[in-house]
Amino acid sequence: MIRGNALYRLNPDTLDLTPVAALSRSFELPLWVGGDIYGVLGGEVVKVAEAARGGK
Repeated sequence: MIRGNALYRLNPDTLDLTPVAALSRSFELPLWVGGDIYGVLGGEVVKVAEAARGGK
C-alpha cells in the first residue's frame, strides 16, 4: 500500500500497516516478489526495494 511517499505492508490478520520504504518517486502497480518490491515506472518494470538478506 502506498500512502504519500511511503510504502507500507498490510498485515491481513491485524490490519496493521508497517512502513517498508520511503519512495523518492512515484510508481504504479507495486508487487511483492518474495521479499523484493517491483513496480512500473514509465512503462518499465523496476525493482523498487530489495529485502534485507540476513544470515540467520
